[in-house]
Order: sequence, then C-alpha cells, then structure tokens
Amino acid sequence: MEKRRERLFELELGRIGRRKYAEKKLTKAIVLKIEYLKVSGDYCFVECSPEFEDGTDAIPAFLPDMGYIHCLKRIHVGWHVIIDLSRTDVPDPEERARIKKSFPGDFPWELLSPEWKKIFAGGYD
Repeated sequence: MEKRRERLFELELGRIGRRKYAEKKLTKAIVLKIEYLKVSGDYCFVECSPEFEDGTDAIPAFLPDMGYIHCLKRIHVGWHVIIDLSRTDVPDPEERARIKKSFPGDFPWELLSPEWKKIFAGGYD
C-alpha cells in the first residue's frame, strides 16, 4: 500500500502542477516519498521527498533541496495541485498573508501539517 501511495504523486519531467522543479534533464523517473498526507473530502495536503524510482536521491543533483509541499483538490477524475507551498525557508509575514489569501474559502485548515499550522499562526515571527 505504501509504494502505491508514493506512486500516486509520480513526477513527470520534474514538474508538479505548473511549476517546474528539475534543474537539468532527468535520467530516470522520479517518485515522491510521502512524509505527511491528509485528505478530507475533495482536498488533500501532502509533504513529500522526491527520489528516483530505484530509491536513489534526486536532491541536489537534479532537484532543489527544499520542502515539497502541496495542497491538492480532486477535480473531475483526478487530483490537481491548487497551491504549491514548496520552498527552502519559512515565508515572511507578508508572503504568508498572500499565501493564506490564495486558499479556497472551503479549504479544511485541519489538513495542514503541524509545521504549517505553526507557520500560519505566526510561530516563527
């Protein structure tokens, strides 16, 4: 079951949603190892680590060393990235406010990881 879940979020050409992550041409397929996953209705929050299908590390040779964090929404027949929270550092208060406003009004905030709940609460200010 765990392997199946990892493959649900398989990267294609180093891209998730509209954002391109690959720093150079990938030599083999990448899968995302799920670190945190929570689903409620049509929404999902996921934190993951990219690695090659064979288990070898894709960071930093092919992908930036950062947290890969996404909010997804089930639309029609599949899951789509609606908010990309991937970054190397905690957002400052101004950026955090912009990010918070970008969430859909019906997004269930309880999906967020404890770390992101702390970030949105201003725990690092």
